[in-house]
Amino acid sequence: MVLQIIKNFSKGREIPVPWWIFGAIIFVVNLPNFLWLESSGSLQVHSIEFLEKLLFCLLLTACFLTLFARPRQAWLVLYLLFLWWQPLALGVRFMSGLPINATMVGMAMATSPTELRNLSTIIPGQWFAFFIIWNMFCGGVLCALLKKPHWRWSWNFRSKVFIFNFALLALPYIVLSGVSKVPGEPVQPTTTSDQLDSIDFWNGFKQADQHADRAKNLSEAFPYELPFAILHYLEGRRAINAVRAHLSPPPPEYTLEGVQPRAEVVVLVIGESSTRNAWHWFNPQAPATTPMLEARAARGEYIFGYSQALAQTTSTRQAVPSMLSVQPLVWPDGSFNPKATYSIVSVAKQAGFATAWLSNQAAIGTHDGIIAAYAQEAEAQAFLNPSGFADQGNFDNVLLPALQRYLAENSRAFVVLHTMGSHFNYKYRYPNGFGPYPNSRDAREAYFNSVAYTDTILDQIVEMLARDGRKAVLLYASDHGEAVPGGACNVGSANRNTIDAYEVPVLVWLSRSYGDANRALAERLAQHQTQSYTVAAIPQTLIDLMRGDIREPTPGLQSLAWSSRRHNSTWPESLSVWVEKYKKAAEKNPCFVLIR
Repeated sequence: MVLQIIKNFSKGREIPVPWWIFGAIIFVVNLPNFLWLESSGSLQVHSIEFLEKLLFCLLLTACFLTLFARPRQAWLVLYLLFLWWQPLALGVRFMSGLPINATMVGMAMATSPTELRNLSTIIPGQWFAFFIIWNMFCGGVLCALLKKPHWRWSWNFRSKVFIFNFALLALPYIVLSGVSKVPGEPVQPTTTSDQLDSIDFWNGFKQADQHADRAKNLSEAFPYELPFAILHYLEGRRAINAVRAHLSPPPPEYTLEGVQPRAEVVVLVIGESSTRNAWHWFNPQAPATTPMLEARAARGEYIFGYSQALAQTTSTRQAVPSMLSVQPLVWPDGSFNPKATYSIVSVAKQAGFATAWLSNQAAIGTHDGIIAAYAQEAEAQAFLNPSGFADQGNFDNVLLPALQRYLAENSRAFVVLHTMGSHFNYKYRYPNGFGPYPNSRDAREAYFNSVAYTDTILDQIVEMLARDGRKAVLLYASDHGEAVPGGACNVGSANRNTIDAYEVPVLVWLSRSYGDANRALAERLAQHQTQSYTVAAIPQTLIDLMRGDIREPTPGLQSLAWSSRRHNSTWPESLSVWVEKYKKAAEKNPCFVLIR
């Protein structure tokens, strides 16, 4: 009797499944891969790559399905592993034009739960509804398949499908395996972990990005994007931690040791790719890009603009460290500094400030990892942009609610705001219809619009601090500039070879209560607005602003509160020598500045 039951049961399991169910499951799993991504460029130009990636994913899914004899088993495994979060992948694609990537994982991992919760409020409600409906649909499909316990794909069918699809997957590798390297091709030298030269220093960040690039077909495709993004993020974090291991505490002369700070709120705003020559406040020939800040200056507020400030490099990852520490991890030329110390963020924390790093840029990557290493010094961190610098993401106003909440929660606060500023693509940096050239598609006009948006953001921050009533200071500096498209040099977008790339805007604003209480310092800041400085003056200036007095800074350091003729920068030569070199290079060829 038992044998008969087993025989009947086995016989019942031989019910074949319609072939279209196999194909339908493959289609459902790959729904996100049928969407064109903005990051892939033009569909007309890259259609072959798109179809190649789509076919690759379809073949992989088909091979995976052949591992299961019963549709109910296949659907259950697919749901538990991938399908339940498929609405997330679809939503990210529709809202950002990108797949889930390491930047988004970094935003989630490095941002406080409170800020993530507030950031989620900008997600349209229909996506949450779609998430629920989709999972209900998947549950319904599973229930329907459970009612068909005898459905199965035959071994004959599965083996043929697997062999066919696997052969198609392997064919390109078999064909290309015979292609050898070109004779005489130089072999890249290998490096060891203990070599700390200017090349090896960036190796960890580069390797993390290269691993993602090698698997581009999978890292941008569902459902592989999430595990690849997590792995990319973890590699990036390891690189950041390795960099942080070389930091040491700054010596007492670079700190506020033994000083009771007079400032209660300090905000450092790091601009991006903004040239001073596009700011009407500094350059009357520019369009009306800075009406808000100019109005504050006209009203007699404590606001000071430095018309001779210079960037020391045109690379963000080499410029920002010197804006944060007098002994940065890397000097502006990219060379490693064995005497690197923790940044001004740690100095403020040691002095009793609650510290926060709020960023509209990425938390990892070749271009962002070195800066994120400094962000880790802050007690609170928030990376609020799900996109990279090359794509449409959040505008810089996403930082304002987070700033307001942090100031409300802490009586004494030091906050760094890392903005996207005027980074190319310029039209992505401000809302539609904004600026002196609303709805323009011209790169030159879009650049001016992005500067005007920075003016608006700074005005809103200043207004927030003014209404707060505490003794507050704000310091803004752009890491480097960028050539105004179609300007005197008639260059295109994202050009950093002209004088525009080095001549950057720097400003200081003091609240009424702070300025009135520290008039001597305010007068010094006003006196030096036409003197030459580099952005390396930022750390010492912040120390001067926090303590509120006019004591002479440590020899070798710049401060906007002190004449630049008295003090020299720590890298790699005196300030006067570096400025002289820049002026000679700019006079020789303002459209191609080569500082020797």
